[in-house]
Amino acid sequence: MTDNLPPDAIVVDGHADTLLGIVDKGHRIDKAPDDGFHIDLPRMAKGGLHAEIFTAFVDPEFIPGARERAHRLIDALHTQAHDFPDRLSLTTTADAVREAVARGKVAAIPAIEGGHAIEDSLDNLREFAGKGIRLMTLTWNNSNGWADGCWPHKGDISHGGLTDFGKRVIGEMEKLNVLVDVSHASPETFRDVAAVATRPFVASHSGAASVTPHFRNLTDDQLDVIARVGGIVGVPFVSAFLTDELGEWNRIMESERYKSLTRPTYYPFPHHAEPDEEDLYEEVIPYATLDDFFRHLDYMVNRIGWQHVALGTDFDGTRRMPSGIRDVADMPKVTGALRARGLSEEAVRGILGENWLRLLG
Repeated sequence: MTDNLPPDAIVVDGHADTLLGIVDKGHRIDKAPDDGFHIDLPRMAKGGLHAEIFTAFVDPEFIPGARERAHRLIDALHTQAHDFPDRLSLTTTADAVREAVARGKVAAIPAIEGGHAIEDSLDNLREFAGKGIRLMTLTWNNSNGWADGCWPHKGDISHGGLTDFGKRVIGEMEKLNVLVDVSHASPETFRDVAAVATRPFVASHSGAASVTPHFRNLTDDQLDVIARVGGIVGVPFVSAFLTDELGEWNRIMESERYKSLTRPTYYPFPHHAEPDEEDLYEEVIPYATLDDFFRHLDYMVNRIGWQHVALGTDFDGTRRMPSGIRDVADMPKVTGALRARGLSEEAVRGILGENWLRLLG
């Protein structure tokens, strides 16, 4: 990896769900199974990833109990940093990241994915900030008590964006230096965040809707807003965001073969559905490629400038990544291709990590 990097470059990834494997599967950060899991310390070293924003993703199935679940995940990151003090450093500022990297450690930045984790309480938000979280994804696909998600679940109440309390959440996050993350937010929630935010906000792992029309991707207008406020977009490795898997899957769901499945769910994410549905998806839907990843990155760089584009892989949060990317050890393929695009070394350093560090600073 270092051969592909500009001098003094620090590589930062904006989103990984690795804590789920640590808590639910008993993995350790020093060694996770190679099959199906993307991040551990040896593979981070091989891939040259210096810093990771480790998110405490709280599945809506933990409602009620979301706050407790988030604390358990964040505590697990603290425990890993305690158990491997010479290799992993829990960090909350850009300076701390740089110091950790200079000492040969991986920098771990805590975050939360799913604002239902605060259980409609600013005190709970402050409690999480006290444990070091530096970013919170306002919603997951579901809506919560104060913000609408991009794919509301059955029974979710529609607020038409942010409630008054939700607007207070944004203000409190800014006071606490917790980055506002609009990945997974509905268009109305995004609109309201743009209206009330006074500091840069981010989309930690979202693609460009003009390249792939997916409800998790950002429209041109949304990209422009994020750039205008000084924020960044983390380009993901999620295959379904990079190519039109959703459109193809919608066509499959109209077929007789799909309708003959044992329990067809008509859900756009088969890995959250039934096993036979997932098997069919894997059989008929091709994976994105690294070229598809760069179609999104190039589009964003050309539209909003490299200063607002970063990495947001979604390692350990997606089963389907671009072909050729098996795990974090394959990151040199990204770095090498990025440098080959004719970007300045400043731009490459920015996309690889400095843009995240700017906001973490």
